[in-house]
Amino acid sequence: MAPWSDIGKDLLERGSSALVGLTSSLSRDEAAAKQAVRRLPAAGSVPGPRESHSITPIGPKLYVFGGFDGGRVLNDLHVFDSHAGLWTQLVHTGISPAARAGHTATALGVPAHLVVFGGANSSRRFADVQLFDTTDDHWTKPAVRGRTPAPRYYHCACLARGSLLVLGGNDGAACLGDLHALNTESWTWSQPLATGVPPSPRCGATASLVNKLVFVVGGVEDGATNASNSRELGDIFVLDTDTWAWWRPDVSPPLPPIAYHATALVADQLFLFGGSTRDALYNDMIMLDTASCTWQKIIHGDDAKLPRRRRLGACRGAGTRMILFGGWDGSHTCADLIEIDTSPWLRLDRAQRQQQQQQQQQQRQQPMLGRAPGPAQHLQMGGSASGTEVSAKRMAGGSKGGAAGDAPEFGGLASGSGFGSSGNGGLEVTVERMEARQEEELQRMRGEVARLRMSNELMGRELHKLKSLVGVALPGGSGGGGVDVDSLAHKREVEGLKAELASLRRLHAQEREADQNALHAEMDSLRRMVQALAVRVADDGRGAPPLPHHHHQLPVRGPDSGGGLGGGFGGGLGGAFGDGLGERR
Repeated sequence: MAPWSDIGKDLLERGSSALVGLTSSLSRDEAAAKQAVRRLPAAGSVPGPRESHSITPIGPKLYVFGGFDGGRVLNDLHVFDSHAGLWTQLVHTGISPAARAGHTATALGVPAHLVVFGGANSSRRFADVQLFDTTDDHWTKPAVRGRTPAPRYYHCACLARGSLLVLGGNDGAACLGDLHALNTESWTWSQPLATGVPPSPRCGATASLVNKLVFVVGGVEDGATNASNSRELGDIFVLDTDTWAWWRPDVSPPLPPIAYHATALVADQLFLFGGSTRDALYNDMIMLDTASCTWQKIIHGDDAKLPRRRRLGACRGAGTRMILFGGWDGSHTCADLIEIDTSPWLRLDRAQRQQQQQQQQQQRQQPMLGRAPGPAQHLQMGGSASGTEVSAKRMAGGSKGGAAGDAPEFGGLASGSGFGSSGNGGLEVTVERMEARQEEELQRMRGEVARLRMSNELMGRELHKLKSLVGVALPGGSGGGGVDVDSLAHKREVEGLKAELASLRRLHAQEREADQNALHAEMDSLRRMVQALAVRVADDGRGAPPLPHHHHQLPVRGPDSGGGLGGGFGGGLGGAFGDGLGERR
C-alpha cells in the first residue's frame, strides 16, 4: 500500500495539471469570444435609429418593425437579408398598423407571417392583432373572438402549442400579471388556468420557449406603495405548456436584477444582452443554461467591444449567431447592427462540463486524503465498500457538512478547491462544495418529481372530463364502473336535439322550395299578361298618332361630385413617445 504522502503528492500534481489545462483553455476561448463580435456593414435602405422596436427572424431574414426614434413613434417595416448583407424597406399592400412601440412581433406558420400584438404611442395603447404575410408583403387584421386582453406595452410573448402566449406588460397605470393565449387557427382569445405560483405583475421582461417550457426572465414590478416606486427583478419563472404549471427554479448564483434587456435562444442556452436598472445601463453578456438554471457573465461588454451600454434593444438567434439591433444608450437611440458568434462560449460550456465529468470520475476512482486510518481500517486504491457507501449516501442527499467523525473516506479534488492549502482544510472545503452541488442537484430533481406529479394529477382530471363526456364512469366510482346513466341521458337529449334540428332544416328547405315554385308561376303569369297587353296596344295604335317620348335620365355622380375618401388624414398621432410611456429612468 502506497504511503499517504505519496498519494497526496500524486493528487496535488494531477489537480495542478488539470487546473493549468483548464485555465489555458479558458484563456483561449475568451480570446476567441472577443474576436467573435463584429459590426455588420450597413447597405441598402438602412432603418433609422430606434428603440422599443421588434426584430423577428424568418429564415435568413430579420424583420424590424416600429419603435421610437427619440421624437416620434414609427410603423415602418424593414428586412435585413443576412446572406446578402442588405437592408430593404418593404413596400406592402393592405392597411399598415398604427405607429407603435413596446409591442411584440412573433413568427407564425408556413408560409411565415408576423403576428404583431399590443404596443403604444403617445396617444393610446393597443390590444389589436396585426398579421403580415411575408410571401406577398400584405398586412391584414384578423377578426379575433373571445375576451381580448387589456391594452398594454412592454409585455412579453412567444408561440407555444399553436397559440400566441402573452404575459404581463403595462397598461399605462400599473404593471400587469395576467396570462392570455390566442389560438392562431381560430383567432380566439382565452386565459389558461395555470397552476402553481405565477410571476408577479411586471413589464420589461422576456419570454423564451425552450422545447415546451417558457422561461420568463427579469422585468420591472410596481412598488408596494405606488407604480412610480418600481424595482427591477432578477428572478426566473418557468411555465410548462403541457401541464400549464408555473414553478420558480432555484438559480445559482442568484441572477442580478435586469429589465428591458434583449434575449436570444441559441441551442439550449439563453443569451442576455444589455438592460438596465434604476441607476445603470448594461452591455454585458450573460449565458443562462436552461437545463441547470445556472448562469455566468461570459464577457464584459467593454472588453469585447460590444455596443455601448443600452436598453430596449432587440436581438435574435440564428444558428450559433446572435444579432443585435438598435436600442437607447442613455442619450440617444442607436441603429447599429451587431453580430456575435456564440460558438466559442458554447464550446467553453461543453469544455467545462467535460472537466466536471472528469473530476467526478476521478472522485469515484481516487481515494481522498482524510483522517488517518485506524488499526482495523485499510483503504485500498480502488475504493472500499465503506467509501462507496459514503459516496452513495452523499449522492442520495446526505446531510451537508457532517460531524467530524463522519469525514469522507472516498472522493477527490474538485475545481476551485485551492491547491495551495495544506493539511485537510482544503479537502474539507472541497467536500463541502461537492455536497453543496449534490444538494442543489437533489433539489432540482425533487422539483422535477413534483412537476411530474402535478402533471399526472392534471392529466387525471382531463381524463375524468373526457370519460364524463363519452358517458363512461371512472373505475372504482360510486357506480362500480361501467356506464353512467346520467351521462347517457344527457347524450340522448343531445341526439334528440340534433334530430329535431335536422327536421327543422328539412322543413325550411321544403318551404323555401315551395315559395320558389310559387314565385316562378307568378312570374310566368305576369310575363303572359305583358305579352297580351303588348299585342293589344299594337293593334289599337295602328291608326293613332305616335305618342311623344319622354327620356327620364338618372343623375350620374361624376368623379368630382364629392363624397369620396380622398384627402389627407391630417393631424396624425404625433408627439413624444416618452410622454406616453412614462419617464425614462
